Amino acid sequence: MIMEKMSKNIKKTNYFLGILHGIFFNTAMAFADQNTIIPVFLNYFISSKAIVGFLSSLMRLGNMIPQIFTAHFLESRAKKMPVMIGVLSIRFLSFFISGIIAFFFLGNIVWISVVILLFIYSFAGGVGAVPFYDIIAKTVDKRERGVFFAQRLFLGNLAGVIAGIFVRYILGAHIKFPRNYGILLLFASAMLAIAYISFSFIKEPPQKKIQGKRSILYFLRDAKRIFVNNRAVRIMILSEILSGGIFLTLPFLSIYAKNIMQRNVQILGYFISSQMIGMVVSNLWWGPLSKKFGNRTVIILANLFSFLSILIFMINHNLLMLTFFLFGCYMSGRNIGYANYNLDIAPQETRPIYISLRGTFISIIWLFPTIGGSLIDIFSYPVLFIITLVITITGVLFSLTLPQK
Repeated sequence: MIMEKMSKNIKKTNYFLGILHGIFFNTAMAFADQNTIIPVFLNYFISSKAIVGFLSSLMRLGNMIPQIFTAHFLESRAKKMPVMIGVLSIRFLSFFISGIIAFFFLGNIVWISVVILLFIYSFAGGVGAVPFYDIIAKTVDKRERGVFFAQRLFLGNLAGVIAGIFVRYILGAHIKFPRNYGILLLFASAMLAIAYISFSFIKEPPQKKIQGKRSILYFLRDAKRIFVNNRAVRIMILSEILSGGIFLTLPFLSIYAKNIMQRNVQILGYFISSQMIGMVVSNLWWGPLSKKFGNRTVIILANLFSFLSILIFMINHNLLMLTFFLFGCYMSGRNIGYANYNLDIAPQETRPIYISLRGTFISIIWLFPTIGGSLIDIFSYPVLFIITLVITITGVLFSLTLPQK
């Protein structure tokens, strides 16, 4: 086995570097959160919720496009790190240039540039998803992956709580718009630089069992066969999409708080901190649950948190902090449960296919902000909240039918 052939020192170093990457990556995402910071930023330029939702979707949909093709390109290669380093460089530059433009420029050029650059960031992330999970699968023991991802999220989101305090300070200071958001994007790019340098130093062992070179047509036929014949894959993907129904509403909760509830924009920092605290606290149980009871249990409980987050908000709008806390719990559980469940059911030689199937299909979730914004414009916020509630509880029910692995 690949894991057995690595020395203990290399294993420990790889594990540490993977944790370090997670800490700084999650800190970066707190500075430029796409569920709170970016939608409100766009709302300064654009009043239509449908357009804000569409642009929020567009910035993330890049994930969907390249994963299948990346998996086909990489499945016959013993090492994936060279591709990963290129991806990391592009993602850093996307954020850095966004920050520079937001800091030094004014007018529509700012939001247009940010949307385009964050789409490039997302597209590069779609390319990088396959090599990232493949490298983790080769360098972290299967029994330790749940704890590994929990530690990454625990420490990263603990730092994210501090980032949320910084966000409150920057948005509350007398710094002109959009320069204040430019500062946040530049801080995010600095954290990304540290995260990506850390990951690039991981020593990736060559993979012994790899798929031979084949045409894209044969690759796609194999992917179709796996999706059609593997019940675990189908239920996993469908339940994750349904639990992601919370993203119909989430990007608009900050706008709702600012415009409807008349809260100060500084409250975004509190939302981020609350979300990060939820991610931190929940990792105290997600890792142990994954190790003791398996990732199916993690998935079911995580999906329950997705449902509860919107239910609590509908019961009392003043409980928004609790909503973001519960959402943070869901995100940590989702990231740990689904990623590890997918790696658990994937044979080594076809692992890129499994990673790309999940990544491609669940990217449908990033269309939800467009749908959610349209529902607000056409109907109302309450209609959106009810639809989100129904979809998320359906996600819980579907996850109950997942096979135990």
